[in-house]
Amino acid sequence: MSRVLQSDSSSREGKHVWSKDAKFALMLNKFIVWPLGLWPLECDDAFSRFRNFYAVVSQVWMIGTQATAAYLGCGDVADTVDFVMMTACALMALSKIVTIRLHMSKVHTVFVSALDDWLAVDVDKSRDVLIPFAKTGRFVFYLQMVSAYMSNTLIIIGALPFLIPPAANGTWANVSETLQSRQLPMRTGCMFAGYRDEIYGSLYVYESVMIMITAHGNVGCDVLFFILAMHLCGQIELLKTDVLKIGEDEKVPGEWKNKIVECVHRHIRLLGMAKALNKVVSGVLVIQLLLNAGLNLMLGIRMLIEIKRGSIFNAVRPMIGFNVLMLQLYLLSYASDRLSSQAESILDAVYDSYWYKLPAKLRRDLYFVTMRANKPIYFMAGHFYAMNIENFMNILKASFSYFSILRIMFQA
Repeated sequence: MSRVLQSDSSSREGKHVWSKDAKFALMLNKFIVWPLGLWPLECDDAFSRFRNFYAVVSQVWMIGTQATAAYLGCGDVADTVDFVMMTACALMALSKIVTIRLHMSKVHTVFVSALDDWLAVDVDKSRDVLIPFAKTGRFVFYLQMVSAYMSNTLIIIGALPFLIPPAANGTWANVSETLQSRQLPMRTGCMFAGYRDEIYGSLYVYESVMIMITAHGNVGCDVLFFILAMHLCGQIELLKTDVLKIGEDEKVPGEWKNKIVECVHRHIRLLGMAKALNKVVSGVLVIQLLLNAGLNLMLGIRMLIEIKRGSIFNAVRPMIGFNVLMLQLYLLSYASDRLSSQAESILDAVYDSYWYKLPAKLRRDLYFVTMRANKPIYFMAGHFYAMNIENFMNILKASFSYFSILRIMFQA
């Protein structure tokens, strides 16, 4: 299987078989997943495997150092909460990187199908249907990745020695005042600040790269899933326009049969792509929901600590973190809900078509299409929890309920 993927990917990349519209809709994904060694069109060469191995090792290192820093008590209570949150973020990124790698054949199939769909677009009407979905994907890409890069830049720059405030009493008790001014982006200075300048500089760069990999693995992979889901929505919309035309013109039964068979095959292919994407996302969503619950708890604690100290400015950071987490879940819920509603719209398209002009045998064929279109195709977290807007609202309400309980506990 890997040889097939490699040869097919090499031929596509080598010949640059990309139309202008395909680049507009899909090329941004390369910026997200190429650094992680997960670019579907070159996923089995040695350099891709090395990048993927490096990304996995960096996240394991990040989990280890953050957990150790929390255990050693580097900093105050607020810093310990930050260590736990960074550990959870790295776990989330690691789970997505490993899951996509393990299901690379399915991701490759979905992505190549999407690329083929864009290369086959040669009619302006079809392009007009697909472009709005591509624009939605690009908007989410810029929104999420620019926000992630801005946040990470602030974290990296904020650890520079000349920007670090004086250490609080009792913090780094066994570390000299000189070393207290040497911090690292992941706030692990209490473990590594004592090394000589060359090693300290290397660690600073390495931790900066790790933070960016976490952003690509955590936020970036969600953007990849969103863009692919939007493409499927666009293809289903195209299928719906073709279904609406069934029976419109006077044709012999054989011609309409071929048209219906073509629509059925497209419907089956799109449902297969949605099923493959759901298998990739399913395990990731379970981990993300569990970790998000813990992260929301940590963010609530951090925000209440800062409010109790009277530091409103520092309380803004956990509030932003909460909004980012909720936005991630909302985007996946929106993509899942939109994909399901688009699939169910095939049912309305069949009803609004000229089915009554068809022979009875062909009407029965359309009846089977409506039966399948009536079944929702949500992204499922662990195959038991549907990701849709309704369940997202339930998660949001539960998060605010937890925050209210924490607030009462802190006021007691």
